[in-house]
Amino acid sequence: MTIEIHQPELENLIQQRMKSGAFRSIEDVLMHALTVATAADSGDKSAANTVPSIAHLQKTDPEEWGRQFHAWAESHDRTTPLLSDEAISRDSIYPDRL
Repeated sequence: MTIEIHQPELENLIQQRMKSGAFRSIEDVLMHALTVATAADSGDKSAANTVPSIAHLQKTDPEEWGRQFHAWAESHDRTTPLLSDEAISRDSIYPDRL
């Protein structure tokens, strides 16, 4: 299948995303956009907030890696309750080693 893009802004955005290293191909950009749009349409907030893997950015562009990392961190729900000290204590993690 061939897709022709007649909007320079869209073409520039796709090229920027590929140059940043966040996506390896145009297909990856489109797949991510469609996955997020589909999730948003269905009301699936967790899937709509997904950020593609940035592991390969650790070796390429530190600034983009940082931007992607912060986007990933901000995508998490801040209302998630924290674990208590008891829940993360060594005794509760390794009950057989008392």
